[in-house]
Amino acid sequence: MFENYGNIQEPAIYLNCEKADSGLFAVLNNNNRYAFIDFDDTSSITTVQCDNVEIIKDTYAILVEKNHFGLYELGGFLYPCIYDDIQEYYGGFLVSVNNKFGYLFGGKTLISCEYDNIEIIPDEEYINHEIQHHNYGHFLRVEKEGRYGLIDLKGNVLLNPTYESIMEVGLYVEIMAELDGNYVSNIYPEDTYRYLVLVTEELKLFDCLERRIITLDSSNNLICGNKIYFDRLR
Repeated sequence: MFENYGNIQEPAIYLNCEKADSGLFAVLNNNNRYAFIDFDDTSSITTVQCDNVEIIKDTYAILVEKNHFGLYELGGFLYPCIYDDIQEYYGGFLVSVNNKFGYLFGGKTLISCEYDNIEIIPDEEYINHEIQHHNYGHFLRVEKEGRYGLIDLKGNVLLNPTYESIMEVGLYVEIMAELDGNYVSNIYPEDTYRYLVLVTEELKLFDCLERRIITLDSSNNLICGNKIYFDRLR
């Protein structure tokens, strides 16, 4: 079968043509060259040379060249076949080279492959079987040589990997403050998932909304389950 898509006019084999209503599909020509076509914008055609297209989804395709993986994203974003592995992960792609991890997001390499591990910290929770968002933003917790740091989805390094642990608070924050010799408890359920616990020589909190570190009093600090107890904030 001969097909004409822009500058492509030669024998072609259709791949995943079931996505004929919207999204991405691929055409393989007789020179092992793939053309990716956006059904919502048929003028958008990107051609690549690779050994194989392993996975094709509505918005991306994973490419294989000499046992390495690359990526094509809808919109013309093309990542070369230099990765040992690529996995879709929270709207982006977790990639690895020599057991070091990086992250592709929004059409660019957000984090290069230099970390021992990368995990997403979402500002969401399940309530009544539905996901609720708190608009504090998603963050990437990165690990290097047993220490943890924090990077946002614009690639800004918020915390260098110097912390023993960075943990989500969980259900709520409870502050135990001493007042006239008695401890008074204040619970802030509206602050769910706003704070992260930073563990080093001293205990700290990271405010995801204001993106700042809160240093806690050095005495009588205790993390217990989903509660944080401390004397006062500085």
